[in-house]
Amino acid sequence: MVSTESPAVSLSQAEDLHVRRRRGLELFCLSFLALFVELMMIRWAPAVVRLIAYYANLILISSFLGLGVGAILGQKRKSLFGWLPVLLLINVVWLLVAHFITLPTSASEHRFYTPAPQLVRYVSLVGIFVSNAIVFVPIGQRIGSLFEGLAPLMAYSWDLGGSLAGTLCFGLFSLKHFSPTLGMGLVASSAKTVVAGNPDPGSDDRGGIFFRCS
Repeated sequence: MVSTESPAVSLSQAEDLHVRRRRGLELFCLSFLALFVELMMIRWAPAVVRLIAYYANLILISSFLGLGVGAILGQKRKSLFGWLPVLLLINVVWLLVAHFITLPTSASEHRFYTPAPQLVRYVSLVGIFVSNAIVFVPIGQRIGSLFEGLAPLMAYSWDLGGSLAGTLCFGLFSLKHFSPTLGMGLVASSAKTVVAGNPDPGSDDRGGIFFRCS
């Protein structure tokens, strides 16, 4: 039997399948990265700035806000993912600065209602909230763009798998008592493995974003 299917059609279908798999893998990795960073910041930030411990959901809400804003931006803006290492560095530096602003060196416990300047404390907390949220905007933007380029069920499957993997990895990370410095280095190096070529997954993916193994 002679196939009547055009070789060009078969090639196009193979390329389309390859593109969908690559998008799915990228979505998995980004979801992994988002959950790992979120959990790491939730655990690490209160240890650096003890005032955050009195506002248990501060980092969680700011992380969700950043992912949501990024997802809303989606394909409407230029890709911001290349800024992720810089934004992460800003967040870390602000946490270290806020540590010295909000908690003077003393053996006693310091609370939000101590006689120290209230305005400085409020500003430091707002700055922590904002600096943490902007870290997740580039991740949310890229995730939102990838959701637009995949079938809903497939996109949610890759997203859920990456989220679960990130949670399990952070559990192992905590169990082994690894340093937050190592965690930040892991996040920064993971972000650098993403090479930005085309911020829109809906266009020609042959020049798009891809992952490389170092």
